[in-house]
Amino acid sequence: MGLVDYSSSSSDSESDDLPPAKKPRQSSSSSSGPAPLPRPRSGPNSESPDKSQSLPPLPPQFYDLYASTVRTTTIDSPSLHQNRTRQIPHIPGQWPSFLYIEYIPPPQTFNLLSSLLTKLPPSIIPITSFLTNDLKVPQPLHISLSRTLSLPTSSKDSFLKRIQTAVSTSDIHPFSLHITGVKWHRSSESDRSFLVLRVKSDDDSNSELSLLLQRFNQICKEYSQPELYTDEGVDAEDVETAFHVSIGWSFSQVTDEITRETEKVFGEEKVRENIEREIEIEVESLKARIGNVVTNIELPNGKKKGNLFGMGL
Repeated sequence: MGLVDYSSSSSDSESDDLPPAKKPRQSSSSSSGPAPLPRPRSGPNSESPDKSQSLPPLPPQFYDLYASTVRTTTIDSPSLHQNRTRQIPHIPGQWPSFLYIEYIPPPQTFNLLSSLLTKLPPSIIPITSFLTNDLKVPQPLHISLSRTLSLPTSSKDSFLKRIQTAVSTSDIHPFSLHITGVKWHRSSESDRSFLVLRVKSDDDSNSELSLLLQRFNQICKEYSQPELYTDEGVDAEDVETAFHVSIGWSFSQVTDEITRETEKVFGEEKVRENIEREIEIEVESLKARIGNVVTNIELPNGKKKGNLFGMGL
């Protein structure tokens, strides 16, 4: 996707602390061949590659820049996307769009979920993980706040402004989400089944998510776009428990055997306790992706109450 502007952060200033590069020492030999490689040092002060410090985590803005590939194709080629097909066909002048909360699992949570997914028997549950991309690089997860939309060029800018206004006037302060359980969900919009983590807020009502969804659905309706969780027969209580984080998917239908095998892995008491204890999703903003551009929209007050400059009081 194309690059987007983002504010400066600590990652911008870290390069100022790097020492200046040393000039290469000229070889005393008149030969024009390459200089010999330096011999490894030995002794108590030498550094071993195994003891090198790990790289710092990528800043959240990095994922906005590369939320999708830079060069996208207008041809639906399932072979390039694990046999998946587009939910909405490409139409010139229409912009695929999506509203969501991004969740970047910390390393400990990533390792926990990855290890659990690998315990699902592939002969029974052929599953593809959402935790990594095709290159096995960790990637963000998300909580959906809209269906996949298709906005015409003439409406996409005004739609984004309406969403930004709906958030800024919502009086919803940053909040936390926890996991209530693991469940398989068969999508009515595709031929895939999704393994999801159900989420709840601190008050167990998901009131913040429900209010945001209510506002976004109203805007989508005004722009003749599909609404989320508004199927006939779905009441308010069902909507409150519908929010989730997908961690994997499969083309398989959800059978009793798949449910039992999943329960063996994720239903163990110690595993459930680890998931509930380790996974806490801090929601301070949401994202709107329109075409290849991702816009971060902060909740009012930006940071959780009781914090000063990102540090606990």
